[in-house]
Amino acid sequence: MIIYGMRASLRKTELIADNCRQILKLKEMPASVKLGYENLKTHAKMPVWTFSGLLLIALAIVGFSIADKQKAAKVSHMMTSLKKDDILEVKMKDDH
Repeated sequence: MIIYGMRASLRKTELIADNCRQILKLKEMPASVKLGYENLKTHAKMPVWTFSGLLLIALAIVGFSIADKQKAAKVSHMMTSLKKDDILEVKMKDDH
């Protein structure tokens, strides 16, 4: 039997035979095919770059939140350290 494709999900694994397009579930596989599948499963590894985009997004979110908290802490420190005769300039978004 030549294996045409293999579909795997979290719940089931199926093999598709090339010559007859028969779909075999893990329980229906002959012992030799099942052994080959188990060997393939133990040696196959997910590429590192598969989830690298999610990691970069998570790092960006963490970085922005840390920067925002540092900015808020800096502003609150400046507000508590005001002295008599200090002049404050307030910038509004709509320039009024």
